[in-house]
This record gives sequence, C-alpha cells and structure tokens, in this order.
Amino acid sequence: MDSSNYEDILSLARDDEERSRVRMIMDLVAGHENESVPDPYFGGPMQFQRVFDMLDEATDVFLKEIDPSPTPPLEGRG
Repeated sequence: MDSSNYEDILSLARDDEERSRVRMIMDLVAGHENESVPDPYFGGPMQFQRVFDMLDEATDVFLKEIDPSPTPPLEGRG
C-alpha cells in the first residue's frame, strides 16, 4: 500500500477510532516505518521478490501481534 491508498482508506473511516486502526504494513517492521510497498508490476522478477520479502517480514510481525504464542516455522522457510 502506498500513501495514496492509505489516504483513500482513511477517507472511508467513519470516525477517529476507525482511522486509528489503519496502518501502513511496513510500520510494523522496525526501521521501515513510513515505507510504502512498491508496485512490482514493472520491476521484473527481482521487484516481485523484494515485495514478497517485505510483506513476508511484515506479516510475521503482524501475526505475532495478533497471536503472540510461539508457532513452529513452516517447512521451506528460513
């Protein structure tokens, strides 16, 4: 999501409580706050891999936020 998408979503919120729940996904990753996830479409395979890696890291943090119990790693992930 880029800042334009972020603003579009905020405009749909009905109140401050809903707006406070909207975050950029990379804000979850220390050192990557306010970083947009780029559109990989025109960037070729390396850009798709970069976006995958960014989202993989951010979703790991997100899942720990919503369920902090330890989980075993999935096979094939390092």
